[in-house]
Amino acid sequence: MGLFDVVEHIENDGAFLESIGMLMKKRGLLYLTVPSYPFLWSAEDVYAGHYRRYSLSQVSEVLRGAGFMIEYSTYIFRFLPIPIFLSRTLPFKFGSIGPENVGESSSNDHARKAGPLQKLMNSALETEIRMLAKRKKCDSEAVV
Repeated sequence: MGLFDVVEHIENDGAFLESIGMLMKKRGLLYLTVPSYPFLWSAEDVYAGHYRRYSLSQVSEVLRGAGFMIEYSTYIFRFLPIPIFLSRTLPFKFGSIGPENVGESSSNDHARKAGPLQKLMNSALETEIRMLAKRKKCDSEAVV
């Protein structure tokens, strides 16, 4: 089963994951992505209807509590925390960006763009894909 950027929208994440586990085949696999690093909380999260962001240890704890065994976990998009912190989190913390200001800028942030920055991001993503294929950790906090 795949839950890609879903669980952060569920208020009671543990009960939700437990119910998902009951629906799955025995020894089935769950592929899950969630927004990481609670310190990156910003107006984007509020606008998107997120209840939380997770560290690896937090999402691991919720998964284990719901009856899942973790085979592999890591952070992805490891090059994004600093730009997100500078462009979203700091302005939110200082009150210059609120959820009411996010709509259009969020759409622009997620639009596909061509150019040197896109090439750099594609290169970084290709490196991560190779690491994930080899099950190498993308961050030192990763747990198995």
